[in-house]
Amino acid sequence: MKKFSFIITLIFIALTIIIETVNYLIIQNPETIKWLRISNIFYFILTLILFFITSFGIKAHNNKIFVKTLGTSMILRLLFTLSFIAIALIISDIGKMQFVIGNILLYFIYMAFEIKFLAFNLRLDSETRQR
Repeated sequence: MKKFSFIITLIFIALTIIIETVNYLIIQNPETIKWLRISNIFYFILTLILFFITSFGIKAHNNKIFVKTLGTSMILRLLFTLSFIAIALIISDIGKMQFVIGNILLYFIYMAFEIKFLAFNLRLDSETRQR
């Protein structure tokens, strides 16, 4: 099973590299590329914080708390993402369509990482409960 986890992680890393390459080849506006890099840092920090919040829900050993923390993290991710995109579009001179599409891709990549590792933690937690 560890090989499968490694392959999935490798695929996501490859997708991130492909997206970065597409940014250089397609997007001619350096301001847009700069803001997409800022977006990448933003999503990294946001995913890290929300992962710890959701991990707290897993460790609580209570389904209601887990569902609440997972729902809260999903809503917070969506609200912070929409706010970040709106602020970036208002205060900068960037290619709007490329920036929004790039952010949607980053949103799904980071969300997929979080879901993958949460599923792994849930599986480990359920295995320890059964023993």
